[in-house]
Amino acid sequence: MNSYLKICDELIENRKTFTVNFHPYFPNSNERCIETPWVVSHCHNKERVLEVGISLADQTYLDGLIKLLDSHNIKEFHTLDIVPVERTASRFTKEVQNIIFNRFINTIGDARKTPYQDCFFDQIFCISTLEHIGHDEYEEDRAKDTVFKRDSKEPINRASTLKNFTADIEVIHEFRRILKQSGELLLSVPMGKGGICTIRDSKGLIAIQTEYDVERWNMLLSQSALKVVETRFFKHSVEKGWFEVNSGNELKDVTCDKLPMAKGVALARLIKTKT
Repeated sequence: MNSYLKICDELIENRKTFTVNFHPYFPNSNERCIETPWVVSHCHNKERVLEVGISLADQTYLDGLIKLLDSHNIKEFHTLDIVPVERTASRFTKEVQNIIFNRFINTIGDARKTPYQDCFFDQIFCISTLEHIGHDEYEEDRAKDTVFKRDSKEPINRASTLKNFTADIEVIHEFRRILKQSGELLLSVPMGKGGICTIRDSKGLIAIQTEYDVERWNMLLSQSALKVVETRFFKHSVEKGWFEVNSGNELKDVTCDKLPMAKGVALARLIKTKT
């Protein structure tokens, strides 16, 4: 069992707040070692839950979510992705595949305009997914060894600004629409110097994503029309592994550009309140 899944077990059993209480904290792991225990620590007695972006989810992250199914009163666990989950199911263990196809309610769709009715979900997880929305496009040709329309070469005219980019704002507004009153959104994004970043995916293709700086993060939260009840920030270094910092300002010197993982991550818990 992955070590931070043991942390998840303890958090689920004792309903504790997630903290990094040893160092170095998983220096060789990506940000999922922060996000997974944080998510499971906040999912208590939510009847209808939505996970956004399952198709390329991390195996260990899914293992953490599956632990919630049996330990909490989740009656409906929904997933949403622009990619049909069967296109990527082979990435997961047989056990996880069985749960995905038999216990999850999987929907193909764009998070900016979902097929769900108003006030439908008690909780939404959008973990390391928002940064990709508006950049990735589904590859329908199943003969190709990729589910996204990506290239092996860096884009010639890579945009360096997010000035006119609105996809993330559209997603947050849609989440508000489909959340019940008092429903929660658990959100995480890579944070650092900010801007448009590129990384190579597992196929060696270029993935384009948004890296949030403090200004864009604050703008996203302020325009969400949701009540922000928690924000946390974590940083990675080779020596310390992952550790918590006081604010996003302490992540200004790091970036995920051209790296296989984020070096900073921002987390937020937001609640839908009456307007």
